[in-house]
Amino acid sequence: RLVKRNVEAMRNVLRGELNQKANRFCLDANLLAYFKTIYGKTGAIFGLACFEGAKAANLSNKECHIAKRIGYHLGVIFQIYDDILDYTANESYIHKPTMQDLIEGVYTLPLLIVKKQYPDVFLPLLERQKPFTNETVQEIKTLVIKYEGIEQAKECAERYIAHLENELDLLNCPELTRVLQVVIKKIK
Repeated sequence: RLVKRNVEAMRNVLRGELNQKANRFCLDANLLAYFKTIYGKTGAIFGLACFEGAKAANLSNKECHIAKRIGYHLGVIFQIYDDILDYTANESYIHKPTMQDLIEGVYTLPLLIVKKQYPDVFLPLLERQKPFTNETVQEIKTLVIKYEGIEQAKECAERYIAHLENELDLLNCPELTRVLQVVIKKIK
């Protein structure tokens, strides 16, 4: 059964990756496509890891499924904050290039939120010649910040944190709750 779950999770990861590739530079990219991608990629991996950890700890099937949902939410939270870091952190802090998703035509949550709200501002920029110039990337970054894409993405992450906390309440494991609270603080 665990092999079957691993295969299923890897299939979801592959679908998420293919979905992301299919939506590169797509002006119609939207929140639904974004969440479908991160559910399939990061959510699936974190969910599988938590499920298998719960199985290894001999938890009940019900508790294993709760653990899977906790991992799924944690993966989504992780991905949202990773996408936020593209707009807020410097490369030396995160040890990877910033704005790489945008350069590659992958539109993440902060941009998708404001693109939906202000299409007249963002669509002309996104319609420019690909790959984007450094000036276009910086202009998009500045506008995402100006139109509060970062704050709105954080609010979205907070909703997933609330879902995660609800799942933790179902497990009724104070030690795990404390550990995950520390993990979430580090992610933020």
